[in-house]
Amino acid sequence: MSKKDYITKYREKQTLQLGMSPGKARNRLVNSLLFYFAQTTNRDTCYRCNKLIESVNDFSLDHIKDWRNSGDPVELFFNLENIAFSHKSCNYSAARKLNKKGRITLTCANCNTAFQRLKSEYDHTKSKGRTNFYCNRQCFFESKNYSELSDDEVREIREMAERGDSTRIIGKKFNKSHVSISHCINRTTYKHVK
Repeated sequence: MSKKDYITKYREKQTLQLGMSPGKARNRLVNSLLFYFAQTTNRDTCYRCNKLIESVNDFSLDHIKDWRNSGDPVELFFNLENIAFSHKSCNYSAARKLNKKGRITLTCANCNTAFQRLKSEYDHTKSKGRTNFYCNRQCFFESKNYSELSDDEVREIREMAERGDSTRIIGKKFNKSHVSISHCINRTTYKHVK
């Protein structure tokens, strides 16, 4: 029996014994331990609604500051000072509100700057009232080196695309993400350039 077959058989046995995958069981155990420690240290109050969390099934870890829209998402995700406990329903509804807000206004200063520069070129009739600009770990516009392309650069990008160069190759040449290059080629941005 090969090592791979042995591991597969071992995991299948664990799944049968536990009634769920070992990863899911481990996550449940960790969540139960966290809930137990939250109760014993009197930290079982929801960060969002200030009500008591009564069940482990309604217990969740919550980030006080949204790590997805920060300058350093890894640091903010693992920062213990940024962790609180909340009801799952409170946590999920707050995340949905953040996502809706994130679609309308961008939290990253560089994305806001880029959006303001390109706002006049953006066709709002296609978006049906929603912006298509997102702010996340890999910002739609490059967060650290955003600079507007000149009209000549935009023409060169479009010519390179017509010759069949990939958006990644073009992006490396102009120090832009392949997504930004795609939008430039498809005339989502820089519509004024013929």
